[in-house]
Amino acid sequence: MSAPANRPVGEAFRFRTRLLRLVLLALLFAVLTTACSPPLASLPLTPAQRIADFQYLVQILLGSYPYIEASKRMTGYDWAAHTAEFKAQVESAESDREFAETVAHVLRFLNNEHTGITSGRLISAYMSTLFTMKPWREQAKKTTSERADYWFSVAGRASDQGFPTTPFYAVYVGGRYVVVEAAPEADLRSLVRPGSTVMAVDGVSVDERVRGLLGQTLLRYDPLRKMLYQPVLTAFALQPEPVAANPASETVTVTLRTPDGELMDIKMPRKAGPWNTSYSWPPRYVPDQDSVTSPTGNLYATVLDGGTAYVQIRSMSVDSGDIKSDLKTLRKFMMAHATPAALALDIRGNGGGSDNYWQGLVSMLAPDPVSSVCGVTWRNGMFILPLMQDKRADTLPRVPEADLLRVQAADPHRLPPEILTDAFDEPRAWTRTVEPDNSLNYRGKVFLLVDGFVFSSAESFAAFCKGSRWATIVGSYTGGDGIGYDPAIVALPNSGMVVRFSSGMGLNPDWSANEESHTCPDVLAEWTPEDVLRYAGTSGRPARPDPSWDPQLRACIEKATGR
Repeated sequence: MSAPANRPVGEAFRFRTRLLRLVLLALLFAVLTTACSPPLASLPLTPAQRIADFQYLVQILLGSYPYIEASKRMTGYDWAAHTAEFKAQVESAESDREFAETVAHVLRFLNNEHTGITSGRLISAYMSTLFTMKPWREQAKKTTSERADYWFSVAGRASDQGFPTTPFYAVYVGGRYVVVEAAPEADLRSLVRPGSTVMAVDGVSVDERVRGLLGQTLLRYDPLRKMLYQPVLTAFALQPEPVAANPASETVTVTLRTPDGELMDIKMPRKAGPWNTSYSWPPRYVPDQDSVTSPTGNLYATVLDGGTAYVQIRSMSVDSGDIKSDLKTLRKFMMAHATPAALALDIRGNGGGSDNYWQGLVSMLAPDPVSSVCGVTWRNGMFILPLMQDKRADTLPRVPEADLLRVQAADPHRLPPEILTDAFDEPRAWTRTVEPDNSLNYRGKVFLLVDGFVFSSAESFAAFCKGSRWATIVGSYTGGDGIGYDPAIVALPNSGMVVRFSSGMGLNPDWSANEESHTCPDVLAEWTPEDVLRYAGTSGRPARPDPSWDPQLRACIEKATGR
């Protein structure tokens, strides 16, 4: 074999030797993981095996899940106090499907998007990782991707499973549910006016109805109003009892407040026929001669009237090639427009992906190192400690207890009180610094547009901007649970079911829990019903970003231009 071009012969030999060792290690790992398949129970499980698995999961969560107390404060539901009730539900399960559905239901009461039964794809990813994330890999070795996929499939996704199509479309706007559109039935469209507010369902307030959905679907939390909500209302669509037992349950009476302020009780079908609403969020702009879109379709950029550069980022891509492609597009755009005086980065609707994306973005733009200090802590359970050690979280500097007590004294509702108890490790100060890398040395004003859909690594970006002041955050409260490390996984010993859950509690720069308080924008700008209706008129495909219907973009431009 000839030596690679421009590589000395001795170096080529060492390179081939290292490559051969890596190949042999990979083959050995494949043989070991195949030969040492986990001693999983045969299916279907016995009742005793189901109960044993469930009790094992409960003990892991009670000792490791960081948000049990925070979840109680947000939802009003004490998960730990219901474990005996949960066990009884598992005991009554008569099949694998009922067992899996019960576990999924129990986990949904924690109301955390990072927590639930997960699929074999994640297991395969960890099994193929040789040198990193050892505790995750050790759990992955206790099951198989096929077994994990089986349970993920029979449990169903933790979403709106079984929710009928509602007879109108109402979105959450500043603490209210505003009707955008009604189903195409003529009588409904003549009665249900766009811009109306949903007040009650069968005489029960809509907020109480939504709270009643806990455990059935994932609800969101509004830190400003301290309430659970749904981005799109489906509460009144639930069937309270079989129609055969009560034919009247086929209909529901909805109390609406019309745009004129009149209260109306309207009887309508609980379940409408399939229909498509024209409303969608976030907007997806149509590329034109005045804009650029990256080859991935993930990044859109244009210059608004007045000279502010606008960049929409749909997700924090995990693929390194996609990240490079997006950043290359953005670099060309910024250079072509002579580094505009203000830059608006729109991550509304961005559910996350990888921190590598936004770190690459900051390193390309920032003229100087950018640092942000936040906090992290975790439960003192034996299961979770190896995960924190793997991430070297235990080497971070401890936050002096006196500092935390001063925070608590200044605002008793800010610091989560449980982190001062023996149940948690001492909170650590986590400094994240992004260094410039072939930077554009951009010194203009940077704004970050956010909303309640900003989650995970997109939330991490928002929290970083909040702590570093690198960007001014404009919009509504974010979605939370973005500061910290990869979610933990646990493989249940008999079934091989894999449950994922948040591993540590991320603390905002002000030491509030990011999952509970989310990230508060520097400039709070919420939608009004009038704005929503103007946006609805675009059918979710407006030609360009437009402050005439977008109050958050409007606030950003006003801040950028000083108008």
